[in-house]
Amino acid sequence: MKITSESTTAFDQALARRLPPDLLRMVLHNEDELQRLQAQQSAPDPHKLQAMQDRARNGRAYRTMRLEAAIEDLVHDHRPQLRLPLWKSRRSRAEWAQKQIHGEYVPGWRYIDTYLNTLHI
Repeated sequence: MKITSESTTAFDQALARRLPPDLLRMVLHNEDELQRLQAQQSAPDPHKLQAMQDRARNGRAYRTMRLEAAIEDLVHDHRPQLRLPLWKSRRSRAEWAQKQIHGEYVPGWRYIDTYLNTLHI
């Protein structure tokens, strides 16, 4: 953030009225020191940023793969029960299917409903 002299003039004048001179010098010195240190901060390492983005992308891909595998196992095991005419609604079918999936990766009922619709079940 770049601070202009116009934006700080009113603040400095109010500070000068409220603080004794020795305390005012210390506050202004600390403020200058803070601005100097903020200006010295280096830009983030581009390799580190790239590595963080790659880990996040890989994590999303792994989670998606596990969710789809869980649904594919469900469809393989319960295909006759998943036929739509047997259910009052698509949501009740998806919620039932969600309860059948056990494990660390359990998708939400909307994700399951969308997946089953893409399979035309």
